[in-house]
Amino acid sequence: MTFIPIEIFILIGIAQGLFLIIGLSGIRKKNKTANDYLIAFLIVTTLLLLARLRFTRGLDADYMRLGRLIDVVFFMYCPLLYGYLKQVTYKGKYSMHKIHFIPLIISLLIGIYFVILPIDVYLQMLSKGQLELYFILTELAMTLLNFTYLILSFRHLKKYEQNEKHLLSFRQSNVTYLKVYLWSITLCILCWLCVLANNLFFKTNMGIINYGTIWIGMSFSTYIIAYYSLIHSKIFQFENEKDNTITNRLLPQDIEHLQAKLDALMSKEDIYLDPKLTLQDFSKKIKASSNDVSWFLNTILDKSFYNYINQFRIKAFVRKLERNEHKTQTILALSMEVGFNSKSTFNKAFKLEMNETPSHYIKKL
Repeated sequence: MTFIPIEIFILIGIAQGLFLIIGLSGIRKKNKTANDYLIAFLIVTTLLLLARLRFTRGLDADYMRLGRLIDVVFFMYCPLLYGYLKQVTYKGKYSMHKIHFIPLIISLLIGIYFVILPIDVYLQMLSKGQLELYFILTELAMTLLNFTYLILSFRHLKKYEQNEKHLLSFRQSNVTYLKVYLWSITLCILCWLCVLANNLFFKTNMGIINYGTIWIGMSFSTYIIAYYSLIHSKIFQFENEKDNTITNRLLPQDIEHLQAKLDALMSKEDIYLDPKLTLQDFSKKIKASSNDVSWFLNTILDKSFYNYINQFRIKAFVRKLERNEHKTQTILALSMEVGFNSKSTFNKAFKLEMNETPSHYIKKL
């Protein structure tokens, strides 16, 4: 059996996918459940390469419609990527809602229906062009759905970067490699839309831009991110993940001394009212290194710097409510006065500290 060059690349991709699935299965506990999403992502990619192989081999109708059935897993390609991004940038366990699987389930049921059809009926529908509209709509839905999840992924990554860049544990290189990967997949999806539009309206020769090369690009981009995760198994270690190897960074007497300085500062000065307050500025106030302060807050108090500061801001906000200031000013204005710089940050901090929303709390006053 001989293989054309594109088939060789596809077979290499399938082999790489299987290797990475096995490799990541052994280290998944080192990065929470993020690698579980990545493994599912790799399985989808490998299945799609298998489906792509059936086109290049020109197999019979049974294999063709089975390949079409496998193709429906593309509905979970970028949703799983989105789930992976959410997990590696989420302080806890992120679970995908069942709604993300609805397009896959619907398409899978339709695909199963065509697979169980008698072969002569299927071929007759195919020859009469009765399935052409279904194929076009399915492919269009796949690409648009995945493009939507790419947009959501970019938005989430941008929000994560904005929220976390002040932390000492934040590493720009991790975000950069995810951005590069997202842009590479975006380019592939855009090429996919161009090929689809060309097949529908223009029917011209687009050279190397075709389904085969697009899928090779998408699969190898996926394998790069998997290799990165395999080699750097401790990427995205969050500040609230305690590392037992650094529990003795400060001596007991140093911890007590630092706690005393923190208590003295927060009781004497309303430093938290400054919306531009940073960890570095805060550390200078108590004449301590930002590394020591960050370690103390994360390890001893189990809080990030901003969670620590926000608890004082929330207490100040509650005092304003007790003085009925909310009857003459808006909630947003009061939150700004105590040091918050956005409504979303305030709402999140209030719920974290008070276990309820600001509006619900005010109703009980």
